[in-house]
Amino acid sequence: MKCIPLLLLTLLFFLNKQTAFAQIALGCDTVYILTETIPMYEKGDAEATKYLLNEVAPVVSSYNKKNDALVTKVHIDLIINQQGNVVDVEFPNSNISSEFEFEIKQKLLKMKGWKAGIMNGEPVCCRLSFPISCILYK
Repeated sequence: MKCIPLLLLTLLFFLNKQTAFAQIALGCDTVYILTETIPMYEKGDAEATKYLLNEVAPVVSSYNKKNDALVTKVHIDLIINQQGNVVDVEFPNSNISSEFEFEIKQKLLKMKGWKAGIMNGEPVCCRLSFPISCILYK
């Protein structure tokens, strides 16, 4: 009976390790999901929010005006490299159009000023996941 929990624990560890160390071809050999220090926007959270409001929110608003389907929440994964540059943007579980994804991706790839995540005292490539919620005012 003790063997089953141990086997389950080993399997969970293996599956988690596969997810946490995904490979991409953008200058990152390893992309960490969990780090000792998460990536931070150098100018602070208020400036990051300001950038999203000024750059991404108009794209969402434009998309909502053009389409019948209303976008209220978009989950975004930023891949930030060791130098603090956004090198990729992904949309997990997305039900938005590829055109809309492309427009948002272009805006976020231009978002400069990140401090890389830290693992074992060294800057590393890291995945930063967050939702963007949109409220429709009438």
